[in-house]
Amino acid sequence: MRDIYVRHRPKCRYASSQYKHPKGLPARIVFGCGCPIYARVQIRHPDPQVAPFEFNSSLAKLGVKEKLAAEELIDQWAVQFLSGQSTSFEPKNFKTVEQAILDYLDEKRGTLDQKKESSKLTIRKIAGILKPLTAFLSDRGVVYMKDVKTEHLTAFQETWKGRLRKNRKTGELVLQPKSQLGKQKTQEFLKMFFRRSRELRWIAENPAEVLLSIKTPRNEVKKKTPEEKLRLMEAIPEVFPKIADTVKAFVLIQRYSGLRLVDVFTLRTDALADDGMMIASQEKNEEPVFVPLPPFVIELVKNLQSKSKDYFFWTGTSTIKTAVNDWSEKMMRLYEAAGIEGKRTHEWRDTLAIDVLERGGSLEDVQLLLGHKSRKTTEKYYVALTKKRMEKAIDVRRRTWDAVVVGRKSKRRSA
Repeated sequence: MRDIYVRHRPKCRYASSQYKHPKGLPARIVFGCGCPIYARVQIRHPDPQVAPFEFNSSLAKLGVKEKLAAEELIDQWAVQFLSGQSTSFEPKNFKTVEQAILDYLDEKRGTLDQKKESSKLTIRKIAGILKPLTAFLSDRGVVYMKDVKTEHLTAFQETWKGRLRKNRKTGELVLQPKSQLGKQKTQEFLKMFFRRSRELRWIAENPAEVLLSIKTPRNEVKKKTPEEKLRLMEAIPEVFPKIADTVKAFVLIQRYSGLRLVDVFTLRTDALADDGMMIASQEKNEEPVFVPLPPFVIELVKNLQSKSKDYFFWTGTSTIKTAVNDWSEKMMRLYEAAGIEGKRTHEWRDTLAIDVLERGGSLEDVQLLLGHKSRKTTEKYYVALTKKRMEKAIDVRRRTWDAVVVGRKSKRRSA
């Protein structure tokens, strides 16, 4: 026996005695209104000595909100009971997608420094990626983690959208398509969630493990040219006449330190030393990093009127996200005025890395200077540069071989 039905709440339109379904269906089997779903189930075993499996209660407490999900769950009970896997139903053995995401976020929250606003932004970002998964799977009749398939996640990836950006000419917010790099990073968060779910035994297999990796175009790492650097500095007084010194200091710190934009505007006034700046904790990875600076940059920063008592470029009262958007907008205006659109402030990091490697530095040097937590991060972006250096060195060495061969031939002729 299988009876799946709805108990409509008093305010539901289907609960009214005046409601009549177009096809004459009774209200108890009209679904889709969000009212709790109940089930009365009895499954008899072929062996008459085995007591039947019975269930007569609400499915809402199990996270079931759709009829399709209810039918699938009961089918699973039947398979488990008749195959001898279980003779009783234990809700604690089933982890819903919704609950798994909440538990994962709670665990993640506990690993981050709650005093830092960037920690809250990280949790908000992860939640923004994972929470839509619950509704997406529910629409397809999937409620429990154990029922999530790779094909579900592949389809879920197609729903990812880009950010809303303001058109600077019209002021209108325009939804941008999600970049390949954005999709790749979002997929990494999704894979992290399912990998952790497998470690915690919420699932027997990891459906995200065999997801096809999202490929991104391999952009060649380039550094800013001397001409571009000069044009940027010359454009500052024209674009920001009232805060020229502040913007100049900001750009010079990025140029000579390779710090991320967020770490520059959150620079504390007590971080300044005679030979550079000591960043106790970077916003992205919480790693400390010391950045040496030229004397003239240190002098400029010392004479700068700071935004607040604690920060050079930030009041400390706005959110980090607001400040990031504000400084990003400033840099976009500056780059456009300098005639180098399409460039990113992040390229200062690439410029520093290339300069270090071209002058004989190693990847370990780049890792320390850029504050990468893992050597793998440094290798991901800059190992290709070391390969080019090696190819250049090999080419130079081969030319010496040619010189040796030529020398031997000339000796033979003279003999």
